Amino acid sequence: MTGEVVEICGGWGEGKTSLCVQLALHAALRQGLHTLFIDPSASVSPSKLAPFIEALSEEEEVMEKALSRIKVTSPADIWGLFRALEKTYHPCITLDGSAGSSSGSNSQSAGKLKLVIVDSLSNLVMPLLDGTRKEELGCLYASGAVMFLEPLAFPQAPRFIQIVNRDTAMSVADMGAYSSTGGSHWLTISNVFASRPNEVVVYDSLFDDVSPSTKALLRQLYFLHGDAEVRFERVQQQKNGTSCGRFAIAFAFDLALGSNPRGAAYDVGRMGGHLLAALEGSQVTPFPRRH
Repeated sequence: MTGEVVEICGGWGEGKTSLCVQLALHAALRQGLHTLFIDPSASVSPSKLAPFIEALSEEEEVMEKALSRIKVTSPADIWGLFRALEKTYHPCITLDGSAGSSSGSNSQSAGKLKLVIVDSLSNLVMPLLDGTRKEELGCLYASGAVMFLEPLAFPQAPRFIQIVNRDTAMSVADMGAYSSTGGSHWLTISNVFASRPNEVVVYDSLFDDVSPSTKALLRQLYFLHGDAEVRFERVQQQKNGTSCGRFAIAFAFDLALGSNPRGAAYDVGRMGGHLLAALEGSQVTPFPRRH
Protein backbone atom coordinates (compact mmCIF):
# COMPACT_ATOMS: atom_id res chain seq x y z
CA MET A 1 0.00 0.00 0.00
CA THR A 2 2.93 2.33 -0.60
CA GLY A 3 1.65 5.84 -1.29
CA GLU A 4 -1.84 5.11 0.02
CA VAL A 5 -3.72 7.27 2.54
CA VAL A 6 -6.13 5.48 4.88
CA GLU A 7 -8.53 7.34 7.19
CA ILE A 8 -9.84 5.63 10.33
CA CYS A 9 -13.07 7.05 11.76
CA GLY A 10 -15.04 6.32 14.90
CA GLY A 11 -16.37 7.67 18.17
CA TRP A 12 -14.41 8.36 21.32
CA GLY A 13 -13.11 5.25 23.06
CA GLU A 14 -13.69 2.88 20.14
CA GLY A 15 -10.02 1.94 19.80
CA LYS A 16 -8.65 4.15 17.02
CA THR A 17 -5.45 4.99 18.94
CA SER A 18 -4.99 1.37 20.00
CA LEU A 19 -5.24 0.30 16.36
CA CYS A 20 -2.68 2.94 15.35
CA VAL A 21 -0.29 1.76 18.07
CA GLN A 22 -0.67 -1.85 16.94
CA LEU A 23 0.00 -0.84 13.33
CA ALA A 24 3.16 1.01 14.35
CA LEU A 25 4.42 -1.92 16.45
CA HIS A 26 3.62 -4.44 13.72
CA ALA A 27 5.43 -2.36 11.10
CA ALA A 28 8.48 -1.90 13.32
CA LEU A 29 8.66 -5.43 14.75
CA ARG A 30 7.40 -7.73 12.02
CA GLN A 31 8.48 -5.76 8.95
CA GLY A 32 11.40 -3.73 10.27
CA LEU A 33 9.91 -0.47 8.99
CA HIS A 34 10.63 3.00 10.34
CA THR A 35 7.46 4.83 11.42
CA LEU A 36 6.66 8.46 12.17
CA PHE A 37 3.83 8.58 14.74
CA ILE A 38 2.35 12.09 14.93
CA ASP A 39 0.52 12.31 18.25
CA PRO A 40 -0.98 15.78 18.90
CA SER A 41 -2.69 14.65 22.11
CA ALA A 42 0.57 13.20 23.52
CA SER A 43 -1.30 10.01 24.40
CA VAL A 44 1.34 7.54 23.21
CA SER A 45 3.68 6.85 26.13
CA PRO A 46 5.64 3.85 27.47
CA SER A 47 2.68 3.02 29.74
CA LYS A 48 0.34 3.09 26.71
CA LEU A 49 2.67 0.79 24.79
CA ALA A 50 3.36 -1.61 27.68
CA PRO A 51 0.29 -3.89 27.32
CA PHE A 52 0.83 -4.22 23.58
CA ILE A 53 4.51 -5.02 24.08
CA GLU A 54 3.73 -7.64 26.73
CA ALA A 55 1.19 -9.28 24.43
CA LEU A 56 3.84 -9.74 21.76
CA SER A 57 6.00 -11.83 24.11
CA GLU A 58 9.23 -10.91 22.37
CA GLU A 59 12.71 -10.74 23.86
CA GLU A 60 13.56 -7.38 25.42
CA GLU A 61 16.43 -6.73 23.01
CA VAL A 62 14.19 -7.41 20.02
CA MET A 63 11.50 -5.07 21.31
CA GLU A 64 13.98 -2.28 22.05
CA LYS A 65 15.29 -2.49 18.51
CA ALA A 66 11.74 -2.40 17.13
CA LEU A 67 10.75 0.57 19.29
CA SER A 68 13.82 2.48 18.13
CA ARG A 69 12.25 2.46 14.67
CA ILE A 70 9.21 4.42 15.90
CA LYS A 71 9.57 8.20 16.17
CA VAL A 72 6.77 9.83 18.19
CA THR A 73 6.27 13.58 17.90
CA SER A 74 3.52 15.68 19.50
CA PRO A 75 2.91 18.92 17.59
CA ALA A 76 1.15 21.63 19.58
CA ASP A 77 -0.57 23.23 16.60
CA ILE A 78 -1.22 22.93 12.90
CA TRP A 79 2.17 24.40 12.04
CA GLY A 80 3.90 21.69 14.04
CA LEU A 81 1.93 19.10 12.09
CA PHE A 82 3.08 20.56 8.77
CA ARG A 83 6.69 20.63 9.97
CA ALA A 84 6.40 16.98 10.99
CA LEU A 85 4.86 16.02 7.65
CA GLU A 86 7.68 17.80 5.86
CA LYS A 87 9.98 15.06 7.20
CA THR A 88 8.25 12.60 4.91
CA TYR A 89 9.93 14.25 1.94
CA HIS A 90 13.35 13.14 3.14
CA PRO A 91 14.40 9.67 1.93
CA CYS A 92 16.20 9.01 5.22
CA ILE A 93 15.13 10.23 8.66
CA THR A 94 17.04 10.25 11.93
CA LEU A 95 14.84 8.90 14.68
CA ASP A 96 15.59 10.32 18.11
CA GLY A 97 13.73 10.09 21.42
CA SER A 98 12.11 6.87 20.22
CA ALA A 99 8.86 5.46 21.56
CA GLY A 100 10.70 2.96 23.69
CA SER A 101 12.67 5.56 25.60
CA SER A 102 10.80 6.27 28.83
CA SER A 103 13.62 8.42 30.22
CA GLY A 104 13.71 10.72 27.22
CA SER A 105 17.20 9.64 26.21
CA ASN A 106 18.38 10.47 22.73
CA SER A 107 18.85 6.98 21.37
CA GLN A 108 19.13 7.29 17.59
CA SER A 109 18.77 5.16 14.53
CA ALA A 110 18.44 6.12 10.91
CA GLY A 111 16.38 4.50 8.21
CA LYS A 112 13.92 5.03 5.42
CA LEU A 113 10.57 6.29 6.64
CA LYS A 114 7.87 3.90 5.43
CA LEU A 115 4.79 4.63 7.55
CA VAL A 116 3.26 7.87 8.85
CA ILE A 117 0.45 7.80 11.42
CA VAL A 118 -1.46 10.91 12.51
CA ASP A 119 -3.58 10.38 15.64
CA SER A 120 -5.56 12.50 15.49
CA LEU A 121 -6.39 15.62 13.50
CA SER A 122 -9.34 16.53 15.73
CA ASN A 123 -7.01 17.72 18.49
CA LEU A 124 -5.66 20.34 16.12
CA VAL A 125 -8.99 21.18 14.49
CA MET A 126 -11.15 21.73 17.56
CA PRO A 127 -9.16 24.65 19.03
CA LEU A 128 -9.65 26.48 15.74
CA LEU A 129 -13.35 25.67 15.64
CA ASP A 130 -13.96 26.67 19.26
CA GLY A 131 -11.72 29.73 19.32
CA THR A 132 -11.63 33.08 17.58
CA ARG A 133 -9.68 31.89 14.53
CA LYS A 134 -12.51 30.17 12.68
CA GLU A 135 -11.77 31.99 9.43
CA GLU A 136 -8.26 30.51 9.47
CA LEU A 137 -9.33 26.89 9.64
CA GLY A 138 -10.07 26.24 6.00
CA CYS A 139 -7.14 28.32 4.86
CA LEU A 140 -4.65 26.43 6.97
CA TYR A 141 -5.78 23.01 5.90
CA ALA A 142 -6.09 24.01 2.26
CA SER A 143 -2.53 25.30 2.46
CA GLY A 144 -1.24 22.03 3.76
CA ALA A 145 -3.26 20.02 1.28
CA VAL A 146 -2.11 21.78 -1.88
CA MET A 147 1.48 21.94 -0.68
CA PHE A 148 1.70 18.16 -0.59
CA LEU A 149 -0.31 17.44 -3.75
CA GLU A 150 1.41 15.10 -6.18
CA PRO A 151 1.56 15.98 -9.91
CA LEU A 152 -1.34 14.60 -11.93
CA ALA A 153 -0.70 11.13 -13.33
CA PHE A 154 0.83 10.81 -16.80
CA PRO A 155 -0.03 10.39 -19.63
CA GLN A 156 -3.76 10.90 -18.98
CA ALA A 157 -4.48 13.43 -16.24
CA PRO A 158 -7.35 12.22 -14.02
CA ARG A 159 -10.40 14.35 -13.42
CA PHE A 160 -10.03 16.51 -10.34
CA ILE A 161 -11.88 19.16 -8.32
CA GLN A 162 -9.80 21.36 -6.01
CA ILE A 163 -10.88 24.24 -3.77
CA VAL A 164 -7.94 26.57 -3.21
CA ASN A 165 -7.21 29.93 -1.69
CA ARG A 166 -6.04 32.75 -3.89
CA ASP A 167 -3.06 33.23 -1.55
CA THR A 168 -2.40 29.59 -0.65
CA ALA A 169 1.08 29.06 0.75
CA MET A 170 3.15 26.67 -1.37
CA SER A 171 5.93 25.95 1.15
CA VAL A 172 6.32 25.53 4.89
CA ALA A 173 8.48 28.67 4.94
CA ASP A 174 5.61 30.73 3.50
CA MET A 175 3.08 29.57 6.07
CA GLY A 176 4.25 31.83 8.90
CA ALA A 177 2.70 34.87 7.23
CA TYR A 178 -0.31 32.77 6.26
CA SER A 179 -1.16 32.17 9.91
CA SER A 180 -1.70 35.90 10.45
CA THR A 181 -3.55 36.69 7.23
CA GLY A 182 -5.68 33.53 6.93
CA GLY A 183 -5.64 33.76 3.15
CA SER A 184 -7.81 36.04 1.07
CA HIS A 185 -10.32 34.41 -1.26
CA TRP A 186 -11.62 30.93 -2.09
CA LEU A 187 -12.15 29.58 -5.60
CA THR A 188 -12.55 26.21 -7.32
CA ILE A 189 -10.42 24.76 -10.11
CA SER A 190 -11.27 21.61 -12.05
CA ASN A 191 -10.87 19.79 -15.34
CA VAL A 192 -14.21 17.97 -15.15
CA PHE A 193 -15.66 20.14 -17.94
CA ALA A 194 -12.37 20.86 -19.69
CA SER A 195 -12.57 20.80 -23.47
CA ARG A 196 -8.85 20.09 -24.03
CA PRO A 197 -6.35 17.75 -22.31
CA ASN A 198 -4.40 20.46 -20.44
CA GLU A 199 -7.30 22.83 -19.83
CA VAL A 200 -8.20 23.85 -16.29
CA VAL A 201 -11.48 25.64 -15.66
CA VAL A 202 -11.59 28.27 -12.90
CA TYR A 203 -14.84 28.91 -11.03
CA ASP A 204 -14.36 32.19 -9.17
CA SER A 205 -17.12 34.28 -7.61
CA LEU A 206 -15.06 37.49 -7.49
CA PHE A 207 -11.85 37.64 -9.56
CA ASP A 208 -11.19 37.15 -13.27
CA ASP A 209 -7.43 36.64 -13.08
CA VAL A 210 -5.15 33.87 -11.78
CA SER A 211 -3.02 34.73 -8.74
CA PRO A 212 0.70 33.81 -8.55
CA SER A 213 -0.16 31.24 -5.88
CA THR A 214 -2.74 29.52 -8.08
CA LYS A 215 -0.30 29.57 -10.99
CA ALA A 216 2.29 27.85 -8.77
CA LEU A 217 -0.27 25.20 -7.81
CA LEU A 218 -1.14 24.55 -11.47
CA ARG A 219 2.53 24.21 -12.35
CA GLN A 220 2.82 21.62 -9.59
CA LEU A 221 -0.27 19.68 -10.70
CA TYR A 222 0.66 19.73 -14.39
CA PHE A 223 4.39 19.18 -13.90
CA LEU A 224 4.28 16.04 -16.06
CA HIS A 225 1.98 17.51 -18.71
CA GLY A 226 3.38 20.92 -19.59
CA ASP A 227 1.67 24.25 -19.06
CA ALA A 228 -1.96 24.23 -18.02
CA GLU A 229 -4.40 26.22 -20.14
CA VAL A 230 -6.69 28.29 -17.93
CA ARG A 231 -10.28 29.15 -18.80
CA PHE A 232 -12.64 31.13 -16.56
CA GLU A 233 -16.23 29.94 -16.42
CA ARG A 234 -19.06 32.45 -16.12
CA VAL A 235 -20.49 31.84 -12.67
CA GLN A 236 -22.59 33.73 -10.15
CA GLN A 237 -20.68 36.56 -8.46
CA GLN A 238 -20.75 37.27 -4.74
CA LYS A 239 -22.18 40.54 -3.42
CA ASN A 240 -20.11 40.73 -0.24
CA GLY A 241 -16.61 39.99 1.00
CA THR A 242 -17.31 36.87 3.05
CA SER A 243 -19.25 34.34 0.95
CA CYS A 244 -16.49 33.14 -1.38
CA GLY A 245 -16.05 29.89 0.54
CA ARG A 246 -19.71 28.97 0.22
CA PHE A 247 -19.65 29.68 -3.50
CA ALA A 248 -16.46 27.64 -3.98
CA ILE A 249 -18.06 24.66 -2.20
CA ALA A 250 -21.29 25.08 -4.18
CA PHE A 251 -19.29 25.00 -7.42
CA ALA A 252 -17.40 21.90 -6.21
CA PHE A 253 -20.61 20.10 -5.23
CA ASP A 254 -22.13 20.71 -8.66
CA LEU A 255 -18.97 19.48 -10.40
CA ALA A 256 -18.87 16.34 -8.23
CA LEU A 257 -22.48 15.64 -9.23
CA GLY A 258 -21.70 16.09 -12.93
CA SER A 259 -23.38 19.49 -13.27
CA ASN A 260 -21.69 22.58 -14.71
CA PRO A 261 -22.02 25.58 -12.34
CA ARG A 262 -22.14 27.92 -15.34
CA GLY A 263 -25.21 30.10 -15.07
CA ALA A 264 -26.38 28.60 -11.77
CA ALA A 265 -28.27 31.14 -9.60
CA TYR A 266 -27.74 30.04 -6.01
CA ASP A 267 -30.00 31.17 -3.17
CA VAL A 268 -27.32 32.97 -1.13
CA GLY A 269 -29.47 33.17 1.99
CA ARG A 270 -29.81 29.38 2.15
CA MET A 271 -26.22 28.45 1.29
CA GLY A 272 -24.94 28.40 4.88
CA GLY A 273 -27.74 26.15 6.14
CA HIS A 274 -27.35 23.79 3.19
CA LEU A 275 -23.60 23.47 3.81
CA LEU A 276 -24.13 22.72 7.50
CA ALA A 277 -26.72 20.05 6.67
CA ALA A 278 -24.37 18.51 4.10
CA LEU A 279 -21.54 18.29 6.64
CA GLU A 280 -23.75 16.87 9.38
CA GLY A 281 -25.34 14.33 7.05
CA SER A 282 -22.18 13.51 5.05
CA GLN A 283 -24.09 14.09 1.83
CA VAL A 284 -23.21 15.99 -1.33
CA THR A 285 -26.33 17.55 -2.81
CA PRO A 286 -26.81 20.60 -5.07
CA PHE A 287 -26.98 23.95 -3.31
CA PRO A 288 -30.46 25.50 -3.45
CA ARG A 289 -31.22 27.76 -6.43
CA ARG A 290 -33.29 30.90 -6.65
CA HIS A 291 -36.72 30.33 -8.15
